[in-house]
Amino acid sequence: LMLSGMGTQLALTSLDLSNNALGSEGALVLAGHLDLCARLRTLDLSNNAVGSLEHLDAALQANHNLTALRIQGNELGPQEGRRVVACISNSSSCLAELLVSQNKLGHAGVTA
Repeated sequence: LMLSGMGTQLALTSLDLSNNALGSEGALVLAGHLDLCARLRTLDLSNNAVGSLEHLDAALQANHNLTALRIQGNELGPQEGRRVVACISNSSSCLAELLVSQNKLGHAGVTA
């Protein structure tokens, strides 16, 4: 991943990786590098078929600056919806924009 060779901390505030076929393996690699992006405010992972947010869960909860998360079209199911609800329910979350369309969250995935 391009973030791995960019030093210890990045001033990056927006990262758009949409439509890159990351899959679950790409999400795992990304999760390992998101700590380099403490100033990240917008993350777009749309249409990457990540299938699960398990690897990204801790990284997303640790980033207290994230205001926009775009994860539509990622084959996310009800369990992943509950992960998102838990993440945005965190008292330190400042998320203002959340796009989750084109997933399979269902009723169970959007209720806490």
